[in-house]
Amino acid sequence: MKFIQKFTAITFLFIAAMTISSCDKTDPPPVATPSTVTQNITTGQFQISYFFKNGQTLTSDFAGYKFTFTNNGVVNAANSLLNNPGTWAVSNGSNGKVNLSITFTTPGTFVPLTEIWTVDASSAQLIRLSHISGSGSTQVTDQLVFEKI
Repeated sequence: MKFIQKFTAITFLFIAAMTISSCDKTDPPPVATPSTVTQNITTGQFQISYFFKNGQTLTSDFAGYKFTFTNNGVVNAANSLLNNPGTWAVSNGSNGKVNLSITFTTPGTFVPLTEIWTVDASSAQLIRLSHISGSGSTQVTDQLVFEKI
């Protein structure tokens, strides 16, 4: 009887040890800073892989456009026919996160990109942004994702 109790206890400890050691130990994503966001966004060209604003998915409006963010605060959205310039700036937000301000005045299709966006994720390959507007039952979270080409 003691053998069964010892065997059960050892088995339980072995399973517990294996369970604990197999837990996912991934590090949390690095905290975005204005300098890392600026470095990431000014390196290479990006496309919009997802854009959701005011309850509508607008991603397809930007198909074929390549976005280039320059160090002097200019963003160019170009396809084979058009070049649409705008402006951008990175700052520390009041919510403790980094903000990315994007402004396009024309054409009308690009005006919905104009916003002070919160940077939710920033890497060399992806910039994920959000903006919350409204309150209560009318609150909407807009989302914009730039992916490196």
